[in-house]
Amino acid sequence: MINTPYIDIHTHRKTEPQSGCVSIINLFANEAHIPDKENNTFFSMGLHPWHIDLETLTSDLINIENLLINKTIIAIGETGLDRAIKTSMEIQKEVFEQHLVLAQQFEKPAIVHAVHTYPDIVEVYNKSRVNVNMVFHGFNGNLEIAEQLIKRGFYLSFGEHLFNSTRKAVGVFKEIPLGNIFLETDESEKSITAIYDKAAEIKGLGRSVLKDNIYNNFTHCFGKII
Repeated sequence: MINTPYIDIHTHRKTEPQSGCVSIINLFANEAHIPDKENNTFFSMGLHPWHIDLETLTSDLINIENLLINKTIIAIGETGLDRAIKTSMEIQKEVFEQHLVLAQQFEKPAIVHAVHTYPDIVEVYNKSRVNVNMVFHGFNGNLEIAEQLIKRGFYLSFGEHLFNSTRKAVGVFKEIPLGNIFLETDESEKSITAIYDKAAEIKGLGRSVLKDNIYNNFTHCFGKII
């Protein structure tokens, strides 16, 4: 590949991806089929903790498992734990562990949603006894948490929070090593190029250096699929 692409590790946009960008578009558990892949577009699929419904849980998990054989789905998720919702933590942990087992079975990384649950997520990961790559999307924890996750080899992904100097994400992003970061648009209106430019500014790097490092992270985490 001559020009290193931008990597948008997590997005909910289903429109035509930006030129020169590899995007992982989030799909929900109840989607019946995989959209046609265009250019360097891939997908993740999982049951977001917000969407756990005990009446449809079994069918949702079966649908995810049935569709994971599709090679355009390169990640499980987003999945994870969230203490700001009513669904019990016990149920959330059970569902999250099932996602990690699927990630191990299908040899795909997990894209993780975490709200006040970083220790809980590590607890479930250890309990499941899997060995899968995990990307914590929209990371906004403190530096101590970031360093603990990085020591385990996990990746942290950052997005529009980098534009708000009052967010913990800005200080954390500045301090952590390049080998454990990704960038994302998620549901932001900001382009991935704008997010890369802001990230490069915070790190004091040229954009091309940042692109090369994040592309290397992508190949280490997902394999050479592009």
